[in-house]
Amino acid sequence: MQILISAAQSRAARALLNQRLDEVAKLAKVATNTVARFERDDDRKITTDTAMRIAKAYRELGIEFLEGDGVRRSQQAA
Repeated sequence: MQILISAAQSRAARALLNQRLDEVAKLAKVATNTVARFERDDDRKITTDTAMRIAKAYRELGIEFLEGDGVRRSQQAA
């Protein structure tokens, strides 16, 4: 099972990759507003499936998630 990511990790990964919300949303196959709500840590529920899609999209772009709210480029992506 893949770990879920936090809103802070999503924001950090997107900034590290210099990706726009719509680019991440397209890769994750979710609506742009969904990624925006997730990153705002909106009170409306984001499903586990949606969080996993967003995390998978970042992993495919070469992001590795660390303990806490950390992110880094994958060693394999280098």
